[in-house]
Amino acid sequence: MRIIHIPRKVSFGLLYNWYAATDVRNLASTGWHVPTATQASTFITYLGGVTGAASIAEKSLDYWADTNIAIGTIPWKARGTGSRNQSGNFISFKQNSPVSIIDASLGKVMYIFAAIGQNQIYVTTANESAKKFGCSVRLMKDSTTLTNGQTGTYTGNNGKVYPTICVGTQEWLSESLAETQYRNGDWITGYNGGVYTRISTATWAALTTEALCIYNDDLRLL
Repeated sequence: MRIIHIPRKVSFGLLYNWYAATDVRNLASTGWHVPTATQASTFITYLGGVTGAASIAEKSLDYWADTNIAIGTIPWKARGTGSRNQSGNFISFKQNSPVSIIDASLGKVMYIFAAIGQNQIYVTTANESAKKFGCSVRLMKDSTTLTNGQTGTYTGNNGKVYPTICVGTQEWLSESLAETQYRNGDWITGYNGGVYTRISTATWAALTTEALCIYNDDLRLL
């Protein structure tokens, strides 16, 4: 098995399956959480609805295949993270930016889906097989003292410090999560023993437990 170390600089973040996003050991440190569908809908409404995606895009060919879009006015730094599908294949890099969210009351797999080239952002409900999808995560603070447009910081379970941005009345990470540990200190599968561990296509497709990966296992994307 090939084992490679993660550098500290983050560019696209990590991809997590549904089981990692909902694990009781918690991706988020105290005072933060994976946002709910209702909270994500509030965020999208603030952006102006389904056509508000371009306002959060980080316009650069480094992050998107097509930069024929409006320059982002809100520093949420949406980037084309792509995803890993239920078959274990990596897809849509620099084309879209699906973000895991949670709606425990519905018990369904849900995402914020940002297709920047089409300037669309919306909350979507996926089928059961999407629990295997690897998607980026943006944490939200339980409550904030910041006002719209103000910035702050968040310290993850592994000690990494992230910039944050208040959008409306919600404080979000302003870059994708690159967390490698749960709140109790356990390593997330895929970062076994403190090093990045590649999960094969077939193994990822068979998972019914928590895991993370880097898009295409390419450390240059971090």
